[in-house]
Amino acid sequence: MEEKIEQLKAQAAEAIKNAAENLSELDDIRVKFLGKKGEFTTILRGMGALAKEDRPKVGKIVNEAKVGHLRSGLLPLLPDIHCLHRRIFSAWPSRLSCSEDAAG
Repeated sequence: MEEKIEQLKAQAAEAIKNAAENLSELDDIRVKFLGKKGEFTTILRGMGALAKEDRPKVGKIVNEAKVGHLRSGLLPLLPDIHCLHRRIFSAWPSRLSCSEDAAG
């Protein structure tokens, strides 16, 4: 299980690096790894099948991967991703301010 988590971390890091200039791709990466049906969420949902003593260890590794590794690469870009969504879906609720809104 730990090997799979490490592989997912490496895949996510590579995907973020390769999509650094494309906000739409970065949002797709966020969903693929962190979303409701994402890779890390799937691992957390399957923890019931693990031995009782392994669950805390695996949960900690997955959460550290989600928070420390992936979000550090995606979090600074979330306002830009949000603005991209607002441009695509005009009914998107506004929780973050877009730099374009301030200028316009």
